[in-house]
Amino acid sequence: MFEKLRKYRADRERYLKKIEEFQKKVDALDENIRSEEATSIVGVINLLQITPEKAAERLGYIEEERKPAPKKPAEKNSDKNSDKKESIGSANNAAENNDYKIEGDVLNEVF
Repeated sequence: MFEKLRKYRADRERYLKKIEEFQKKVDALDENIRSEEATSIVGVINLLQITPEKAAERLGYIEEERKPAPKKPAEKNSDKNSDKKESIGSANNAAENNDYKIEGDVLNEVF
C-alpha cells in the first residue's frame, strides 16, 4: 500500500545527495573561474607593462580622496523615541557608507 510513497522518498533522498554533490562541483568550478580570471587579468597587465594605477585610469576608475566622516556632537535628548529614530537612521547611513567603502576597497585591491 505504501510502496509508491517509499519509492518516492527513496528517490528524493537519492536526488538530494546528487544535488549536494553537484553543488560542491559547481562551487569548486566557481572558485577555479575566479582564480583563472584573476591570473588572466594580472597576465594582461604584465603583458601591457602598465602599473595598476594606469590600468585603473584606462578603465575609467577615478580615485577620490577619502575624507573622514564628520562627527556630530552628542546631544542628550529626553525623548526616547527620538533616540531610537536617530540610532536607526545612523545605522542606515553607516550601512550605506560601509557599502561605498567596500566597493572602493574592492576596486583598490591589487591582485
